[in-house]
Amino acid sequence: MRKFLPLFLIFFLLLQNQLLGSASKKEVSDLYFDLFQPPLSGFSLKQNKKSNSIFPVRLNLKFNLKKIEPGLADYYSASWKEAEQKTYFKKRAFLELSTLLSFSTIRYWIQESINKVDWDYNLNFKDQSKRFLSFQAVRFDSNAFSLNWTHALAGGLYFNIYRSNQRNFYQSALASFLASSFWEYVTEFKEVISINDQIFTPIGGISIGEVFYQFYRFFSSSRKNSFNNLCSSFFGFISRLNQLLFSDREKLKNEFYDQNGFWANLKHDFRLTLQNSLESNQFSGALIDFQLDDADNVVQDVTDFSRFLICSDFSPSRLEQFKLQTEIAFLGGYYNLKNWKTYLGLGTSFELRYRYFLDQQDRHAYVHLIGPHAGLQYEKSGFSYKNRSRFWLDFSLCNSLAISEWKKNNNYQDIKTTLKDWNYYYAVGYSFLTEQELAYRMFFLRGALFFAQSYSIQGRDRFPENLKNDFALQDKRLEGILSLGCSLSRHHLELAYNREWFQAEGRILPLIINYNQRRDYLSLSFRF
Repeated sequence: MRKFLPLFLIFFLLLQNQLLGSASKKEVSDLYFDLFQPPLSGFSLKQNKKSNSIFPVRLNLKFNLKKIEPGLADYYSASWKEAEQKTYFKKRAFLELSTLLSFSTIRYWIQESINKVDWDYNLNFKDQSKRFLSFQAVRFDSNAFSLNWTHALAGGLYFNIYRSNQRNFYQSALASFLASSFWEYVTEFKEVISINDQIFTPIGGISIGEVFYQFYRFFSSSRKNSFNNLCSSFFGFISRLNQLLFSDREKLKNEFYDQNGFWANLKHDFRLTLQNSLESNQFSGALIDFQLDDADNVVQDVTDFSRFLICSDFSPSRLEQFKLQTEIAFLGGYYNLKNWKTYLGLGTSFELRYRYFLDQQDRHAYVHLIGPHAGLQYEKSGFSYKNRSRFWLDFSLCNSLAISEWKKNNNYQDIKTTLKDWNYYYAVGYSFLTEQELAYRMFFLRGALFFAQSYSIQGRDRFPENLKNDFALQDKRLEGILSLGCSLSRHHLELAYNREWFQAEGRILPLIINYNQRRDYLSLSFRF
């Protein structure tokens, strides 16, 4: 047995050498050894300075790489290094997401006094079997509107953690879904398994997380200046945090910039707009609209189009409306025919809309689940026409326009819980958005039209024993804008006259409530 002892010692030293990653650039990994079996040119025993090692010495093997076919050594060394990096980022993404979920879980249980109002189940076999082995606990929750729509932000964070760790679109979407399921089934084991949270978190989070990733990549690949650094830090805060904690190096660098210093591989359309009301003759709103378009299919990513939009309109006394939207189009194709360029793909989007009228807040949070996304563009001799249209199937938190009037003449203690407490309901439906632009040299005419139809979902309320009057509701929203103006391309400025109109209809048969609104304003846009 003693004569085999040196062999066992060498074996364990080799194993330790591999696990601790002590191989230098000119030494070869296990895979390398198995493929080529290069001759051993020598070895040495050195003192092991790693404090976490149980071995006092380390064995270094030296191979004669000159006897290997030229080029293969560098190729397999790079491949092995790339595989190690993928494993590293995969583990780090899992670690970061697990840390976030652990922190959120601890925070949830610390705030017991706040969260226990949502508790319907105990930690026993009878209650948990209802949650895990049946659909009895799969219901819509009764939380406030402001809490429920923010689950999409959580889903975007889950998605972006994986995307920022070099995971692809589909892996990141799966991670967001699994994290949401963990939260619903494990963390909140005393609550109903919320249907609305399981839609808003992973699906709403896809468009938010992917948009932030795409814009981070764009600004990080652009020329370094104050604006690009600020935008890359805003959209890529997870990547910035990783750079701070793990000393990550930015690999998104290139030398292809446009005249404004932006990454030239992607077409962009950035617009900052200020509005002045013609009624009050006062500053009345602002808009930020960033769009990215891989029209030439240079980047060859899953995502073809990304949009981040935020706008607000206000009067001297209050905020009149607010809108936040993230949108992506993916798995599409571009087709060119002479002066025409077309696009057809799939799209998904998250959208939050607030509007104040009739002494109430008209609040809607849409997860535009999926639908066709089409684009059309024509340019010739100073004349251009652009069209981008989408049609989506929706799940939404929908404010009922008619519920306030209905409550005045009816008992509302036995209706949908969210409708009774917060004036909104869970809905499915469809929506349509089209944007058109007709331009000749410096003059342009633009128009946009948005339409959404929502139908209430009956059943699956958190308190089925209290739901005696589960009637159906419908709501429609129609918004349009028409802009006529001119551009000063030399200064990237646009001046336009705008007319905007809004129509709303709410139905709780036989009650029908309608509302119409119109406003005119001037806008000054900086487009770059």
